[in-house]
Amino acid sequence: MRLGEIIKRYREENGLSLRDFAKKSGVSNSYLSMLETGRQPQSGRPIVPTLTTLNKIASAVGMRIDDLIAAVDDMPVSVNEEAGAPAAVINGRLKERRLQMGLTLLDVADAIGVKEATVQRYESGAIKNIGHETICKLSDVLHCSPSYLLGFDEVAAPAAVGLELSALEIQIITRFRALPVGERNMILRSLGLDEENKKDGSIVQGAG
Repeated sequence: MRLGEIIKRYREENGLSLRDFAKKSGVSNSYLSMLETGRQPQSGRPIVPTLTTLNKIASAVGMRIDDLIAAVDDMPVSVNEEAGAPAAVINGRLKERRLQMGLTLLDVADAIGVKEATVQRYESGAIKNIGHETICKLSDVLHCSPSYLLGFDEVAAPAAVGLELSALEIQIITRFRALPVGERNMILRSLGLDEENKKDGSIVQGAG
């Protein structure tokens, strides 16, 4: 679902006009109108909201920013200096968390499906607009919540409650996921997990 659809649905369900929602969220009436259409009226280009705007909208509709990011279809998010969390905070947290997990740039790149240079550019701030889907992938790999990476939370809480893993275990899992299917199957068989994982589809039949 698009961000604009979430806003419009909330307005309609609560009987709010654009002006009403603008007062509630602290986002201008004209900008909300563009968010609902998803395009800039003159250029026709997609709207790229800042983190501050997303946080205001999340608060207005009664959602955590993590939940809002997860609910919308992939879209770019501006992490420039006008955002609520300065770009330097986001870039710094990406690098700091990666090093805490004992991961290389290539480990993270392989895990989220981009080039190593792209991850380096995320950390350096050379890339100003990051898709929310990418933010979610990064938070999964770095074992923290999206809101921590974005600077809204001070504690790197796990994105989901589950088994506590050490930095080495997270590194092993990340590198395993980045391996070709055939090599993953070989490792699973060496651990005696091949029959168990055939049942849930973890092993691809016929892979060498």
